[in-house]
Amino acid sequence: PVDGIPDPKTADKDAFKQSINPAILAQLTIDNTDGTEPVQGIFALKGIEGKRPLAEESDGSLIGWVGNGGFGFACDAAANPTAMAASHHHMSVMFTKPHPLPFRLGSISALLVDVAPGEKKTLNVALGWYIKGAATYGLLEMPYAYTEHYTGVVDVLSAALANKDAVLAETERANKELADSGLNVDQQFMIAEATSSYWASSMLFNDDGYPRWVVNEGTYLMLNTFDLAVDHQFFELKMQPW
Repeated sequence: PVDGIPDPKTADKDAFKQSINPAILAQLTIDNTDGTEPVQGIFALKGIEGKRPLAEESDGSLIGWVGNGGFGFACDAAANPTAMAASHHHMSVMFTKPHPLPFRLGSISALLVDVAPGEKKTLNVALGWYIKGAATYGLLEMPYAYTEHYTGVVDVLSAALANKDAVLAETERANKELADSGLNVDQQFMIAEATSSYWASSMLFNDDGYPRWVVNEGTYLMLNTFDLAVDHQFFELKMQPW
């Protein structure tokens, strides 16, 4: 949510749903405009266990992979007719004959896309996750708020790809705001990293109908302490004062 999350109690339903989509976008551009032979671009991740091809779960609308843990990534099949899902234990095997196979036990999950000579291709990839049911333990057991608005990882990834133009426009606006802030390059880098870390460590739960916002203390995976929470106050007053 580049521009923050609107107030859950008063926001437009579609705008709120869009803002809490548990997915991020990545772009891979392959420039073969000066080439004389076809080239192949690859987007790959390691560590997705128990994976399944998303084409089987999306009626062919998505190309990618999803694992048993609820995490997956995909591109739009209609927009990328030359893309294919491949997997293996070794990257080099994906580029040798016979043509790349979706070996489901492989540790590497990949998207491959062919780009003809003289062409330039941008592959838009959505990376998302979906965890159903109670996502917290202890005193309060709460589900993620997004589970009220999305049915599963296919729904999450499809929505992220369908909304990519709006998200990328938000990103460009935020980048320009930072570039025009008057901060030096090092300060801009620190702000950008801190913002990414804040969103990555934040969660919105449904606490029996009450929207409960939680910020974790980064890699410690524990609730923020008050001495840290006050540091976020200024950012939250700007981005989501509710």
